[in-house]
Amino acid sequence: MSTNLNLGGGLSALSLGLPAGFIGIITVILLIIHLIIILILAESVRVDAHKKNKNGSLFLVTPGMWFVVVLFTGGYVGTLAYWFIHYSAQRNRNENGA
Repeated sequence: MSTNLNLGGGLSALSLGLPAGFIGIITVILLIIHLIIILILAESVRVDAHKKNKNGSLFLVTPGMWFVVVLFTGGYVGTLAYWFIHYSAQRNRNENGA
């Protein structure tokens, strides 16, 4: 009595009729696009933090540090943290003494 186990189930590039390196190329392209988005977010936060620093309303760290925070958190988490600290209704409520 023999049992055949097919552990290789699922889709592969070859079963879809795609060239063998196609999935790797798409992965690299998506990685590059993601890195560009992270750099754009980090630079945007840095520029906004620099403006807030001139007004004296920047909180916690310098614009350069916000740039690094956004880079090291993958872009999205750092940007959300910056927004929450500087633009959310929670901060405005605390500043008004509520």
